[in-house]
Amino acid sequence: MICLLYTGGRDSVTGLSLLCVLPVFWLAWSGAARRLAGLLSFAGTVLVVWTPLILAGQTELRDLAAPMLIPFIMLAIFGTVAIVERDTLEQQKELRAAKVELQESLLESRRSSTLLSAVLDTVDVGVLALDRHGEIILMNNRQVINHELTLPVGTTSFVEETLEIFGLDRRTQLPPHARPAQRAMRGDSFSDYVVWVGSGERQRALAVAARPVTDDDGAFNGSVLALSDVTDMVNALQSKDDFVANVSHELRTPLTSILGYLDLTPTPSSSCCPRRSWAN
Repeated sequence: MICLLYTGGRDSVTGLSLLCVLPVFWLAWSGAARRLAGLLSFAGTVLVVWTPLILAGQTELRDLAAPMLIPFIMLAIFGTVAIVERDTLEQQKELRAAKVELQESLLESRRSSTLLSAVLDTVDVGVLALDRHGEIILMNNRQVINHELTLPVGTTSFVEETLEIFGLDRRTQLPPHARPAQRAMRGDSFSDYVVWVGSGERQRALAVAARPVTDDDGAFNGSVLALSDVTDMVNALQSKDDFVANVSHELRTPLTSILGYLDLTPTPSSSCCPRRSWAN
């Protein structure tokens, strides 16, 4: 078709030979049998430019050599397109491999995340992770319960100043700077820091431990807190102390009476002396 168009219209339309670039581009981009495709591109273009010359009887070497620049141009175009196609194909392979690797990484990350969530939700310890700005990035189910205990009854807004976090006396609210999360955000590392959260019958004692998290440069990058419910232990210790105090009090009264009675009772040495004096 291109040969016929070029033969019939080359005198009236300039540049029809450039139509050869279409099959040349297609052969180069197909990527199949590059050497054969290059040979076909060159030979096909030669056929297109020589056909009108042969039909016109211009078969001398000088006449045939004149349009040979066009086949070489097409061959150069073929080579350029073939190189681009090869590089593009390699890039596509690399992208597919990277995509597969990324999907595997995402799948592994999802599995690890699922396993971590299952482990954190299984343990009976509240786990809280904070970033360098104090924002919560991880919280297990147990900590959600602990977190909700700090809310005053009837409120749903976590405002630091209103959270019910008390000291060991269960009544005095801890100032913000002494609360576990604020200490952790200052980079403090501590263990067994006991606080009371909530009020009334739902009040619980929590033993808090915190460890800072650092980045590759050693800079503070957040903190992880573990909060254990030690209410039963604290109540048991308090009951033991109360029992010991009561026993001590109950024993002190009869012991005091016994000691007083012993002090008032005459000793044998003191009672014999008067008897001798009376006898005299």
